[in-house]
Amino acid sequence: TFRLSNNLTTTEFVANIPNVTSLSRSFANVRDTPLSRIELTVSNKLTDVSFMLGNAGSRLTEIVFKGDFSKVKSVAYAFSCSGSGTNDNLKKIVGLDFTSVTNASRPFASQRGLTDIEIKANTVNVSLDLSDQRALNIASCVNILNALKDRTGQDALTLTLNAGLKTADTGL
Repeated sequence: TFRLSNNLTTTEFVANIPNVTSLSRSFANVRDTPLSRIELTVSNKLTDVSFMLGNAGSRLTEIVFKGDFSKVKSVAYAFSCSGSGTNDNLKKIVGLDFTSVTNASRPFASQRGLTDIEIKANTVNVSLDLSDQRALNIASCVNILNALKDRTGQDALTLTLNAGLKTADTGL
């Protein structure tokens, strides 16, 4: 586990963190920093990204995961900012893989500005709430549908999307 200092003065944080098992609250102190982009190369040792942003709104516009995200079990409130209201700044989160995720409670809560979400195909086997994501682009919507696992013959799960997405293409 590691945690960034609230004295951070850089706009971009790029790190290779192969031995980190948890990112919980690691970026909770970035609310009042100029940080706008996070790029993390992770390994299959990473299992927890819950509350990664610590419910803090920020200047972040992009979060990129590289490496092996497949062993992450909890993404609960990982990228949410609900503790500080809503956020329209964060636009992009890519490199997610929900293969091992068992807890996906509102991972993107109050992130209204998200346009790009990328989750590896055929890996989502949990209910997913994207009700705050009113700005998702078509490619992200298709990506999310492709990320859902086939659950034929199993109990149904729920994918909740923002009602505004149904008319996103036409603007009506």
